[in-house]
Amino acid sequence: PAAADVDPAERYADYLGDFVADYGPFQEAVFAVQVNEAGRLAIDIPGQTLYELKDPGEDGRWFFALTDTIAVTFERDEAGDVQSIVLHQGGTAFECPREGYVYPPEFEAAEVAPLLGRYEDPALLSEIEVLVKLNRLCVDVPGQMVFEMSPPDGDGVWWFRAVPGLGLEFPREGDAAPTELVFHERGTERSCPRVEGAAGRLPTAEELAALCRLDERRAALSVGSPWRFEGTVRMAQSGLEGRVTGLFDEADRYLVVTDFGAFAVVEEAYDGRDPEHPRAAKDSTASPFLELTGDSLREAQLDHPMFMALDWRAFADSLTVTGRETRDDRPHLRVRLEREGLPATTLVVDEETGDAVFLEAVRRVPGMGIELPYTVTFGDVREVGGLRIPHALTTSDDSTGRVLVQLESVETGVAVDDDAFVLEED
Repeated sequence: PAAADVDPAERYADYLGDFVADYGPFQEAVFAVQVNEAGRLAIDIPGQTLYELKDPGEDGRWFFALTDTIAVTFERDEAGDVQSIVLHQGGTAFECPREGYVYPPEFEAAEVAPLLGRYEDPALLSEIEVLVKLNRLCVDVPGQMVFEMSPPDGDGVWWFRAVPGLGLEFPREGDAAPTELVFHERGTERSCPRVEGAAGRLPTAEELAALCRLDERRAALSVGSPWRFEGTVRMAQSGLEGRVTGLFDEADRYLVVTDFGAFAVVEEAYDGRDPEHPRAAKDSTASPFLELTGDSLREAQLDHPMFMALDWRAFADSLTVTGRETRDDRPHLRVRLEREGLPATTLVVDEETGDAVFLEAVRRVPGMGIELPYTVTFGDVREVGGLRIPHALTTSDDSTGRVLVQLESVETGVAVDDDAFVLEED
């Protein structure tokens, strides 16, 4: 405890901020740690109330003033900064990272790639999915939540961080993908056979590049640049229709203009030709000009309108094949694209053609401080200038619903000014 004359905001400065809860009844909910009117540290839990915290005991736990059964601890990173809170209740411990914080990697992506996929749990009578989230191995248990795992112990068991006595073990021979996982539950064990990704070894990143002809895509893009496309756009939920035109030059420059006539004209541009000083901006007749910075600037390259048809290695630090699935009676691969400090993107790729047919991703909304999950379905693939370009794209998210784009033309070798990919504020 500090002296009485110390300002509470200064006393608690290390702990203040927004932390993201994604467990139990909370889905990406923001827990705001703040100072209440009495000058005490408190935590605002959405849908409940502002809970005052008692000063911590020797074990570092700050108990709720209303009860001695719920407490929080504050976890610091190597630099000593508070980057997460842990909520302790009923023997569980749920970790909530500071908004925008990504945990340091605890393993190499290639090490856990063979473990990822779906397994049939005979106790739950349903499938559970092993995946990577925020640089941690996790298991998604239907009807419950996505549980984060601690790194494996000396016996190879990944224990649940939140719930004592629960763990996963992946018996395997050499580098082969496991055909089952063993679920450890408070002294008991049960086998969960693999139901996805068990049909043979998954391709390496190099094998994926060959399968999808990524080197050929890079060469075709360079030969055909600059490119121009044009088509229609329709927002299914609002009935709004318009035209979309765009330019792109390699994987680091693009311009997209969406014209809804009297309703709005929206322009989006990215120019990363100078990697030390990339630029990106959004402008609209319905909202102010926005110059993108920080993570929004880095994410802007991933919004390249032809991302799915280009060499994905230009947009990610790593590509990892995480599993197989069947769509329309055809084999498909799930590919995870990771870029340091940004949410991962997952592509579903036709294993026979190498075409991306589906995308799952999360983007931060510039200026609003929120993350928005979205999906894109690709279809009507046609070859243009050596690239296999989907001409039908359906984007779906909880904000705008479904947006359908149908390309009518794609041209190569068009003449454009060098500053065509830079938007300036009027």
